[in-house]
Amino acid sequence: MNHRGHLKQRHVSFGSIVIIAILILYMLSLLLPLFWALVSSLKTRLDYAENVFGFPHSKWAWDNYATAFNHFTSKNGVRTVYIEEMLLNSLIYAVGGSFLSTFVTCVMAYVSSRFKFKIGKVIYAIVVIAMILPVVGSLPSGIQITKALHLYDNYAGLLILQCSFLGIYFLVFYETFKSIPKDYSDAAYVDGAGNLMTFLRVILPMVRSTFFTIMLIKFVGLWNDYNITLEYMPSIKTLAFGLYEYTRSQDAAISTTPMRLAGSNLLAVPVILFYLAFHKRLMGNFTQGGLKG
Repeated sequence: MNHRGHLKQRHVSFGSIVIIAILILYMLSLLLPLFWALVSSLKTRLDYAENVFGFPHSKWAWDNYATAFNHFTSKNGVRTVYIEEMLLNSLIYAVGGSFLSTFVTCVMAYVSSRFKFKIGKVIYAIVVIAMILPVVGSLPSGIQITKALHLYDNYAGLLILQCSFLGIYFLVFYETFKSIPKDYSDAAYVDGAGNLMTFLRVILPMVRSTFFTIMLIKFVGLWNDYNITLEYMPSIKTLAFGLYEYTRSQDAAISTTPMRLAGSNLLAVPVILFYLAFHKRLMGNFTQGGLKG
C-alpha cells in the first residue's frame, strides 16, 4: 500500500487551544482601541456624541487631521513653536538618544561579558541592584548637576542623560555576547585586529538584530516622553510635550474628543514610518554562522 501523500494527523492539546485563545484576545485588546481611536478621530463633534463606538453616520471628517496639524503648537515665551520645529526636536532627541543609549549599553555589556576584569562583575552587580532597588528623589539633584555642568536646556545635555547602561537591556546584551563563541574574536586577533576593531567589525554585526530591536523600543519610549524634555529642556519643545499641551488646550477648535484623538494619531505616524523602514532588520533572525576552516 502506497502511503505517500498521506498527511500525518496532528493532535492539538486543550492547553494549546487555551493559549492560542488567550493570545488572540490579548491581540484584540491591543488592536481594537487603536481601531476605535482611528475611527473616532474621523467623526464630527455631533456624530461622536450620538455614536461613540460605531462608524461615522454623516461623513468621514478627514479635515480633522488638517485642523489638528494647524493647531498643533506650543508657546515658548512670546514665540510660537509649530509642529515642524517640534518634529525636528523630537527626531534629534529620539533618534540620537536611542542610539547613544543602546550603543553605550552594548559596549558596557560586551566589556563586562567578554573580558576577565573584576570590574565587569561589579558592573553586572550594579545593574541588577539598580533594577531591584527603586530610585526616587533624584530629579532635583539631576537638574542641579546638569546646570552646574552647563548641560541644562540644550541638546548635548539631554543626549548625555541617555548614555546610561542600567536596565534590562544590559542583561539582554550580556547574555547575547556570552552565547557568541570566542573563536570569532580569536580569529580576528590572529588576523591582526585589535579589541575595538574586533568589536566593531566582527561582534557588533552579529548582534545587529538585537541592537536595532532595542533601539526601536528605546526610540518609541523617547518619542513619547515629555517628562524629561519638560524638566531638562523646557525651551526646546518636542512633539510629545506639544501633544501634552494640545490635549489640555481650551481652544474650541480642538477641544473635542475626535480632535484630540486626531492629534494623538499624528504623533504615531513617524513611529510607524520608522518601523516600516527598518522592519526587515528588526525582524531578522538571531542565528550565527559557523567558522570557516
